Amino acid sequence: MIRRPMDRAVLATVVCLLALAMSGCETAGRAAKLQVAVRDEALRVPGSPCAGTRPFLYIHNTAPYRIVDPADGSTLVSGDLPDGVAVRVLEEPLAVEREPTNCEFTFDVRLPERERYRLVLDEGDPFPFSLDDLEANQARLRFTIP
Repeated sequence: MIRRPMDRAVLATVVCLLALAMSGCETAGRAAKLQVAVRDEALRVPGSPCAGTRPFLYIHNTAPYRIVDPADGSTLVSGDLPDGVAVRVLEEPLAVEREPTNCEFTFDVRLPERERYRLVLDEGDPFPFSLDDLEANQARLRFTIP
């Protein structure tokens, strides 16, 4: 069998094209930035990592979430929440280290085209949203608990 340099170049090109095609399949869909805001008003240092406090202990980094198609219940996207960030509740800072804050979890997802979606956490009611909601809000949605 005769091996030519061209054979390796062709093979390398085919491998690159296959990798590109496969990565394109993984990233297909609508990009969206979702935020889960836990309005617990716990005393924290603004900007510090956080998790939900009682009764929202189930909302923390690594807590699973799913985005499902409400028509058939199929899971479209799943993952774990990222680190939460403590966000000041009051507009003006207080003269103390810890202030009333909410804990916000912001994450990016790629959603397949559907008319309706539902964000599901381990506990609590699911959060319904639609394609129209995404379009009206430049693909940024905020869900508040409670």
